[in-house]
Amino acid sequence: MNVWSHLLAAPIHLYATWRCFDSWDPQDCTTWGLLVLGLALATYSVLSAGAHLLSARSSMAHLVLFAVDYVGIAVYGYGAFSVCRAGSNKDNIEREKSRASTVGY
Repeated sequence: MNVWSHLLAAPIHLYATWRCFDSWDPQDCTTWGLLVLGLALATYSVLSAGAHLLSARSSMAHLVLFAVDYVGIAVYGYGAFSVCRAGSNKDNIEREKSRASTVGY
């Protein structure tokens, strides 16, 4: 079950990322963070599915593939960090404040 749920999640993450960036602004740093997060989620899903699918081959394969699975978890952590970092960028916060004041929020 774990393999198939991860294999199904990877194309869903890629499709959702692609749909979000149909009309994106490269100057907006939050969009870069979301792009990295979408790609990190797809990478994590593929690496985890591979680890769960092929780990029963041998004990060495089990160790190596679950180390790769942990790399996928680290990639996901980096993607989540990039969203937090991009959203808390001082220039971006100031730009959003000025945009909100012109719109009237």
